[in-house]
Amino acid sequence: IVQEVFMKRTIIAVISIVLIAFAFTACRQSVVIPFDPMPGPNTPSEPSVPDYTIQVGDKTYQHLDEAIAAAPENGTINIGAGRFVIPSTLSFKNLTINGAGMDETIIEVNGSWGFNVTGSSTTISNLTIADASGTASRLLNVQASQILIDHVRLEGKYNSNSSGATNSGILADSNVTDITVKNSEFKGIRMPLNIDLENAENPKVTISENVFDTFLKLAFTTNIDLLDISSDNTFN
Repeated sequence: IVQEVFMKRTIIAVISIVLIAFAFTACRQSVVIPFDPMPGPNTPSEPSVPDYTIQVGDKTYQHLDEAIAAAPENGTINIGAGRFVIPSTLSFKNLTINGAGMDETIIEVNGSWGFNVTGSSTTISNLTIADASGTASRLLNVQASQILIDHVRLEGKYNSNSSGATNSGILADSNVTDITVKNSEFKGIRMPLNIDLENAENPKVTISENVFDTFLKLAFTTNIDLLDISSDNTFN
């Protein structure tokens, strides 16, 4: 009889332990918060890393002045999407500077001049040059020949109430003998094109398929009759 009672108590004890363990496990499972690998709208994200680069050959630069200094003659500088600030005038010659698009690559000018082109065989394309401070006398200064400006937006802060803000978009002196400006936009600039051809020999200046948002009737300051201005330009 004693042995039978002992066996019953043992069975009851084992069953009790199993029930207690099961209940404890069920309770633990009921408070588990499932992991959601997709972050919610309030989940902080990692700080974004700029995805733009300035590429010269197989080397990458963060600053445009460094890339220009490192580029070989007749070299190409490819600028990715992003906003770049140049605090003072950047001079260069015999280079191709190509952006990722007028809406993608924005170069902000904080000085009185933007780019200063002093050599021939230069191309600037697929980017925007913008007057950040409203004090630029010119965004692009050209002192050479064989210049191509293609798909470039020159954007200033001049308006009908402004005085002295963003005076010239492209200013070219009498040394320019071959310049083409096409597929480009001029916004908020008092004189979009200021080209002096008075002393130029056999000038070749082609202006085609551009959009001029000008507050003055006169878009070109000197010797308009020497410019090849096609009918496909738009003047707003």
